[in-house]
Amino acid sequence: FHESVEVEGSAVRIAHDLRKQMGGTCGSVLWTASLALVGWLSAEPSRRQLIADHSVVELGAGVGFVGTCLRRMGARQVLVTDVPRQLPILRRNLLLNSREEDGDALQCCGFVWGERPRQVFGQPWDLIVACDVCYNVNHVPDLADALAALLERDDAGGAERAPRAL
Repeated sequence: FHESVEVEGSAVRIAHDLRKQMGGTCGSVLWTASLALVGWLSAEPSRRQLIADHSVVELGAGVGFVGTCLRRMGARQVLVTDVPRQLPILRRNLLLNSREEDGDALQCCGFVWGERPRQVFGQPWDLIVACDVCYNVNHVPDLADALAALLERDDAGGAERAPRAL
């Protein structure tokens, strides 16, 4: 099942994995919360400034809709993450929406909260995004730990950074 959503003047195509044949999780479909977040961010120029020319990491990216839209809204670099078994559908959607001008600016990697993958923690981020990501109360401590660790990152010069979480 495919869906197309108009964002910033262009179509973002999303493949769903309704039967989870690609091994995905509950993030194998596009949820209304992702549409609402993208709509809210794109509705006001001041909100778009949160994204424009910034580096963004997304936690629990699901089908990759939000991360793809963040790149289209002008994010300099976007890393979308989810649990490893979610990666086949996530990668498929990134490929569906890849544009030549994106180059390596939109990437994905597996991230189990509580772990510290180099691709996620090897650099500072300007913005941390998570939308509708926790459906099991047992995962909240690991999500909180991941957010705290990302928010405490220092930049290369050692100065304290203050990334924004959304």
